[in-house]
Amino acid sequence: LPDLAAYPLVDPRGLLTPLLDGWSLDCWIVAADGRWLVPARLASVDQRLTWDGDLAVTTRADAGPLALTTRAAVPMPADGQAVCRLRVEARSDAPAWLVVSLRPYNPEGVSFVHDIAVHPDRRGWQVNRDHAVRFDAAPERFLSSQYRDGDVSLRLPHAREGPEAAACDVGMATAAALFPLTPGQASQVTVEVPLEPP
Repeated sequence: LPDLAAYPLVDPRGLLTPLLDGWSLDCWIVAADGRWLVPARLASVDQRLTWDGDLAVTTRADAGPLALTTRAAVPMPADGQAVCRLRVEARSDAPAWLVVSLRPYNPEGVSFVHDIAVHPDRRGWQVNRDHAVRFDAAPERFLSSQYRDGDVSLRLPHAREGPEAAACDVGMATAAALFPLTPGQASQVTVEVPLEPP
């Protein structure tokens, strides 16, 4: 966005790093029958630079009847606060979760995540007690993990019980926000991360 010093990055599979050299957000579909759609594991995805009033990177990934589209943009701020906005659309042919995952890395390497807390209104995270991640609707479930317990993805696909918040002295905390998918229906989630002022 012109005149804005902050700029997010989108990798070739749709991984979004909202803040320069920071942590990232990744999106997956995890079906109850054990199938996964993880764009990073696919041989190819469709990724385009698009314009519909805002410049955006749109990434489409599918694995048969599982389909995931993400659109990352920095819209013109209406109230003076710039945000990175990620719109996610997911579809599954079976009961599944749309997972928005917080990752302690970016395309250039590791970015330490020591602390992940769920907002009191249950519509987002506070990361490292500094940066906010906000959802337009409350997830049905939050999960997190820290280095010694392994990645939060190990708690899926059945969304096994686990802590909602994480504190990790190694800096490798991970988290997942889970939104239920109804078979045959497209579901949408919008995620926003306020950007640092210029």
